[in-house]
Amino acid sequence: MKKLFWVLAAAAALSMSSCQKEDTASTINANEETAIDGDQVDGIYDEVASEVDQVTLGLKSDIAPESSGTRTVTTANNNDGTYTKTVTFANWKIGKNQRWMKNGQIIINVNVTTLTRTVTFNNFTINGRKIEGTKIMVLNPQTNTLTITLKDGKVTFADGTTYTQAFTKVWTKVAGVDTPLNVWDDEYDITVDATGVNRRGKAYTETTTTPLHLKTIWPVFVSGEVTRVVDSMHTIVTNYGAGTEDFLVTITVDGVSKEVNLLDKK
Repeated sequence: MKKLFWVLAAAAALSMSSCQKEDTASTINANEETAIDGDQVDGIYDEVASEVDQVTLGLKSDIAPESSGTRTVTTANNNDGTYTKTVTFANWKIGKNQRWMKNGQIIINVNVTTLTRTVTFNNFTINGRKIEGTKIMVLNPQTNTLTITLKDGKVTFADGTTYTQAFTKVWTKVAGVDTPLNVWDDEYDITVDATGVNRRGKAYTETTTTPLHLKTIWPVFVSGEVTRVVDSMHTIVTNYGAGTEDFLVTITVDGVSKEVNLLDKK
């Protein structure tokens, strides 16, 4: 009888240990997903900012990189002295790798006096994900900075889950200042302060540990580090490397690190 008791106790202990390992793995996988989803959401809204620059700054079209699909722009003058550009996309891709495919419309209200552009969306998608929210972009030419705020941001994925976000980002131009009509040689250091709810319904905060370095021509940050804290419990650090144009990132969840190829997560 004692022997049977100890056999059952050992089996229970092994079962509990196995469950604990599975729970830990599940937690890491869930937070890896949050890091990958967060990268995609950040990339999506940054791609919108790039499109806004392309259609509002009078750029030279003959130096744009290869593109596919169509992008059309209409302009309307408003009674208050502002003007509005409506940009309509149909399977539009541009830049190296052409990671982002856009459909639908973005509407840009431009205030030349305050150097402010306010962006809203009309049935707009990137890679099939619906984009919502209001972006306000304020340019400071004296400091070469662009301050972007997002209110009521929401990205709806193909399975119906959502990733919400509100943020303040500061883009500091560190290359391309001397060629204002060529956005494609621009490079930025970006800081982020964001909050939201991930696709699993967990609240998160997001901050930059090291400024994220963005080349306009490339669809992924080439360096920098961002930290997300999920549910006030789990710390997720995404490191984009040392400047190489690739899709490799290192994701560290509660001290456990893993290299991930973002190209596999389109």
